Amino acid sequence: MVASMRAYEGTKVPSNSFWNAENSEESQTEEFAHLYEPGHPCLEQMRHQALATSQLGRDEMDARMKKLKDSFEKPVKAAYEKLLNLNVNRKEKSKSLTKEDYPWLHQQWCDKLQDIVNGTRGEMPPWREVNHEIHLIDDNKQHIYHTPRCPLALREELYKKVNRYVDSGWWEPKSIAQAAPLLCIPKRDGRLRMAIDARQRNDNTIKDITPLPDQDIIWEDVARAKIRSKIDLMDAFEQVRVQIEDVSKNAFATITGMYLGHIMWIGDCNDPATFQQLMTSLFRNAIGRFMHVYLDDIFVYSESIEEHEEHLHVVFEQLRKAKLYLN
Repeated sequence: MVASMRAYEGTKVPSNSFWNAENSEESQTEEFAHLYEPGHPCLEQMRHQALATSQLGRDEMDARMKKLKDSFEKPVKAAYEKLLNLNVNRKEKSKSLTKEDYPWLHQQWCDKLQDIVNGTRGEMPPWREVNHEIHLIDDNKQHIYHTPRCPLALREELYKKVNRYVDSGWWEPKSIAQAAPLLCIPKRDGRLRMAIDARQRNDNTIKDITPLPDQDIIWEDVARAKIRSKIDLMDAFEQVRVQIEDVSKNAFATITGMYLGHIMWIGDCNDPATFQQLMTSLFRNAIGRFMHVYLDDIFVYSESIEEHEEHLHVVFEQLRKAKLYLN
C-alpha cells in the first residue's frame, strides 16, 4: 500500500485544505471530478507500481486494486454528475438575468464598445443619408462681425482643438471676406465649449421647420417600460458633414485666424433639425417600438433584461455602422 500511495504522488487530488469555505462549490466539484475523466492514469499507475514492489501475486493484487477502486469510484461519479448539474444551472442562470447582473452587463457593453466610445476619432465623418445644408435667403448679403475673443484660461485648450481639427480635416484654414466669430465658452467643469456667433447669418437663412419629437410621448413610453437606458452621443453636431457646396458659407474666425468648417457647428439655426433628421433616418425601424431619439439623446426601453440586451445590440450596431461616437 505504501508503494501504491507513492504512485499516487503528482496526481491531481483535492487536498483537505481545499475543501473549505474559501473555495466555491463549483471549483471544489470540478477538481474532484477530474479524477474520473476518461483515460485518467491514476489507477494504472498505482497498479503497475504496486506489482513491481509487492510480494503479492498478480491475481490477489488485482483483487485488492478492484476493491480500492470501488471504494472511491462511487463518490467520484457522484461528484462528476454534480458538476454536470452545475453546468446546467449556469446555463439556466444566464437565461434569467436580474438586477444583480447590471454591473456585469454594463462592463460587458463597455468592453464591446471600445471602438465607438470615448469621443470622436481623428477623421472626417462619413457622408450619410442626411448631411447639413445651408440655404441663404440672399447669397450676396454682407455682415459686420465683431473680433473673435477667447479667455486666457481657455486658450491652451483652444490651441489644442485647432490643431486637432485641422489635422482631422474638420477645419480648413482659409482667408474669407466675412466670417462669423467663434465663441469660447467655459462649461460647468471649466472645459471649453465652442460655438459660432451666427446670429446675423441665421437671420439670412431659410429655416428648416422639421419638428422635434413629442417629449410627452417619449416620457410615457419610457416610463411604462420595466428596463430603460439612456445613451449620449459625444459632440453630436460635430459628427455631421456639411455639404461641399455649402462649406464656403460655414466660415468662422478665431483668435488664430479664419477657417472653413467642413462639419456642423453649434450656432447654426438649422443644426437641431438636421441632426434630428439624421437620427430618425438611422432608427426609423425602431423608433416607437423600443426606442426614441431626441437630438443626441437616445432612450431604449424594454420589458425584460434579456429583451433589453437585444434592443441595445440593435442600437449600438446602427451607431457603429454610421460611425457615431459616444461619451
